[in-house]
Amino acid sequence: VTGEEKTPEPKKPEPKKPEAEGKPVKNLYETDTDIQVEDQAEAKQDLLKEFDTDGDGQISEDEKPSDEQLKQFTERRRGKPQIDQVDSKRKSRIEAETAVKNAMRELEEARVHEELSAREELEAHKLTLDKAKKELARNDEEMGKIKQTDQSKHEKNEAALSKLKQEHEHAEDLIRHTIRAKKAMHLDDEDRIHELDDELHRLNEEETERIRRKEEDDRRREEEDRATHERYRERVKADEDEISQRSEEMGKLREEEQSLKEEIDEKEKTFQEKARHIKFDDDDEHSRHEHELDVLR
Repeated sequence: VTGEEKTPEPKKPEPKKPEAEGKPVKNLYETDTDIQVEDQAEAKQDLLKEFDTDGDGQISEDEKPSDEQLKQFTERRRGKPQIDQVDSKRKSRIEAETAVKNAMRELEEARVHEELSAREELEAHKLTLDKAKKELARNDEEMGKIKQTDQSKHEKNEAALSKLKQEHEHAEDLIRHTIRAKKAMHLDDEDRIHELDDELHRLNEEETERIRRKEEDDRRREEEDRATHERYRERVKADEDEISQRSEEMGKLREEEQSLKEEIDEKEKTFQEKARHIKFDDDDEHSRHEHELDVLR
């Protein structure tokens, strides 16, 4: 397959660079034409600073200012401080607007030139694309021939592979038959080995279970003995504690009984004393009343 020929792409026109920001010192003896040209250059530079947002040195269609924006821009330029009195008189409103319009016209011409260059570049790319399509068609034709040759070779290989596969399957059948015969010869031995393994496993389980039961019985008897001894100790301690507690309570009861007896004796004495005073007062009051009755009689 032949490689695609590369067509050199046309060079893109370099974007116009904005003029230097520094402004030359004005000569007082310049003519009006010189000043107008200089104003136009300054206006162009100011326009680029104001509206060239992508910094490509030109004002594209999207960046193009409206009439109102141009009017505001002209007013701002007119409002800048002037270098001297002569320049202030010369830069009138008409000159400023003319400079702005001329600068816009130059920028528009640059943009149109850029668009024409882009169209020429696009046409060149279209020619290159047509050439590539023709080359692709030739490649497709060659690929068709290669595919046809490959298909023939593939069919031959498929036939050879089918034959090889049949031979391989026949050899596999022989090997499988031999394996089955040898496996049948060892089945009895394998069955006996399995039987012996099962018997050994059963004997081991029975012995393990016997030992486990014996250990459990020993552990249960030991736990029962320990529990019986513990119950004995707890009963002895409970009886001793109860004896001690009851003895202590008996002592307290004796003390309380003695205290109550003393309290009863004290209350009896108090009662007898109060009763004696009450009886004495009653007898005295009775005698006084009898005396009063005798007097009244």
